[in-house]
Amino acid sequence: MDRAKTMQAVRTALLLSLTVTFLGLTASVAQAREVSIDVPGGVLHGTLLEPSGRATYNVALLVSGSGPTDRNGNAPGLRNDSLKLLAAGLLLHGIGSLRFDSRGVGASSTAKVDENNIVIETYVGDVKRWLDYLVAKPSISARYIIGHSEGALIGNLAALDAPIAAVVSIAGTGFPAANTIRTQLDSAPVATLLRNGKSQSWKQS
Repeated sequence: MDRAKTMQAVRTALLLSLTVTFLGLTASVAQAREVSIDVPGGVLHGTLLEPSGRATYNVALLVSGSGPTDRNGNAPGLRNDSLKLLAAGLLLHGIGSLRFDSRGVGASSTAKVDENNIVIETYVGDVKRWLDYLVAKPSISARYIIGHSEGALIGNLAALDAPIAAVVSIAGTGFPAANTIRTQLDSAPVATLLRNGKSQSWKQS
């Protein structure tokens, strides 16, 4: 094994070790509860992570980005446990969290929506219902939204008329939607072919 592969293996092993230790510490200072809410078309399921030994605490509602993403931040072919690790990190600072499987994913697989009729307001409504669930719990003193990518947009829209202390945007868009879509399309492989004058050969292949 060459030096580069050896270093990569060491880094992977170290990250795995730290992750296991991190989650082990989390388990000793919290209780995780399976929770659910009714939404149009089905039921959404999630995990409420509550700090142990506290009469009241703050909670962050974690909203994932676009696509079939589960409560831990994973999607088909892409596992990183980003939201699970974020929840663990918040807990070590005494902050609880609620993360949930998106519609049609994981335990929320029955809550599907016709893709021809889906709109951003569908997901905004889901987040608002989760917020209503948190508001109804007297042990929660303040609520926050932490949204990633599209989840940042959804979180901001849901917070407009909700009792939220703050919204945190992780890699959320800072430009109009049309500009963002244009930028993404410009970086696509087909766009590169077109810019290089290879559109005719590409169409014939």
